[in-house]
Amino acid sequence: GAMADVTAERVARDAAERERADLAAVLDVVPVGIGIARDPECRDVQVNPTFAAQLGIDAARNASKSAPDADALPFRVLDPASGAEIPAGALPLQRAARENVRVEGVELDIERHDGQVVRLLEYAVPLRDAAGASRGAVGAFVDVTERARLADAERA
Repeated sequence: GAMADVTAERVARDAAERERADLAAVLDVVPVGIGIARDPECRDVQVNPTFAAQLGIDAARNASKSAPDADALPFRVLDPASGAEIPAGALPLQRAARENVRVEGVELDIERHDGQVVRLLEYAVPLRDAAGASRGAVGAFVDVTERARLADAERA
């Protein structure tokens, strides 16, 4: 009856809360940058501590280059080959969300406010609603700065 429904609801709520806490712990510990956009325009990108460190920002800050105040973000995203700044709409997370496609293995340079450049290997997948439409995206960002430096040194 009603009592069993309340208990089942509480069990489901507790399980969902445990799952959320487990995922938060994974995001906190994983040595890979993770960015999550919960809107198809990627106007709000939440980051884990690793991605925040890669970008040189506070983990609580919206990291989106598509946000209305994106110009205030203390980093630029550059094409490693040309050094040109990548427009927000062409970034892997934004493309995955907007085009509803997987984007894999894109290397981009992050030029931080302290002048340091970090090379990131980027992957992004869309988050989809029940109908299969994009409702955002998740990205993984691997720091390959050392590898890139070694490859450049070998070429030189």
